Amino acid sequence: KGHMPLQSNLKILQSFQVELAHESTKYNFQVSRTAQDAFALTIGETTLEARFREQPDGSLYVRCGDAVAQISGVEEPLCLRLRVEGQATITFPRIRDPSELRSDFNGKLVRYLHADGADIKEGEPFAELEAMKM
Repeated sequence: KGHMPLQSNLKILQSFQVELAHESTKYNFQVSRTAQDAFALTIGETTLEARFREQPDGSLYVRCGDAVAQISGVEEPLCLRLRVEGQATITFPRIRDPSELRSDFNGKLVRYLHADGADIKEGEPFAELEAMKM
């Protein structure tokens, strides 16, 4: 959730939804395959058609209207990083699931501070972690 399906699965998918977060804004759009080498991306009332060709290095050569770009991507633990050749690197953070517990640092979970199913107020500690020593 929150990222494009794996590239190996794109050939069998005909239509799917994508959610991306960028600069504190969440974008939802519908993607539909229109040809073997093309997808239509619909955001609100706007639809864009993009044609693509996979390159030997795994990047995608993408054409949308008169614009052409070579795009490569890396899925990292906290984000999707897209590099648009010669233009920019854009990171899309994973969209947070409020039912998941997350920490800003790596460590070992020592214990929970509340019973399973208990209500917890915002900002209240809910678990104890032991930081990894360097």
